[in-house]
Amino acid sequence: MEIHLIRHTKPDIEAGICYGQSDIQLATSFDKEWTEIREKLPLNVDRIFTSPLSRCTKLSERLATHFGLLPEKDVRLMEMNFGDWEMTRWDDIDQSELNAWMNDFQVKPCPKGESYSDVRARLEGFISEKLQEDIKYLIVTHAGIIKCFHGLLNNYHGMDLPISYGNVYSFTLNRPKLDI
Repeated sequence: MEIHLIRHTKPDIEAGICYGQSDIQLATSFDKEWTEIREKLPLNVDRIFTSPLSRCTKLSERLATHFGLLPEKDVRLMEMNFGDWEMTRWDDIDQSELNAWMNDFQVKPCPKGESYSDVRARLEGFISEKLQEDIKYLIVTHAGIIKCFHGLLNNYHGMDLPISYGNVYSFTLNRPKLDI
């Protein structure tokens, strides 16, 4: 089984804003970034999954045309829900509240949002349900989901990994079913 995860391209938002599940449009650099992504793609894939947020669906539609496949949207591939912090500058979030969350992000949810454990549970559900055939998958998603996916495969949280816009992260598994 091959799994190729792609982080959406650069969003049209000022750096330093917490935007998680907010539906942000893409920057005007999309076409240039698409050209760079195309060079990193496998020759073929069998299925394409995508987060339903527009910053992922635009790329998944381009990939669908490229591969001749229909992208399948799945809400479990959405970025972490940062709740009350959505669309707030990270620097403007109460630092004691932010530090408390960062020190215990695996179990502590953001105010009116999700914890890492919540994200992991929905990603485990997606994997158990959707990634069972020994085929090539392409998944367009977000940095947090890619980190969590990497963590699931390597038995740690994965949140310390740098994940770049428009980059492809590939995994080859020797078994048709993930044991999570």
